[in-house]
Amino acid sequence: MAGEATIAKRIIADALEAADQDANKTTEAMLFAVLTEALSELMKSRSRSDLEGFISYHLDNYDESEWVITRGC
Repeated sequence: MAGEATIAKRIIADALEAADQDANKTTEAMLFAVLTEALSELMKSRSRSDLEGFISYHLDNYDESEWVITRGC
């Protein structure tokens, strides 16, 4: 697994743990917050079309296997 994926999994685990520890937060809301922040950062360097293609590809091909993270290939 790429180092980036390991870091991303840690970020998600930390966010979900924080949601579990606060009765005012839900897992879904926390995941949407993480996704929104990631998209906000990506929009600084990627076009909407690029992001839509990336998201669409992953939604269409989701099978619970690990995805390969590429470095701009």
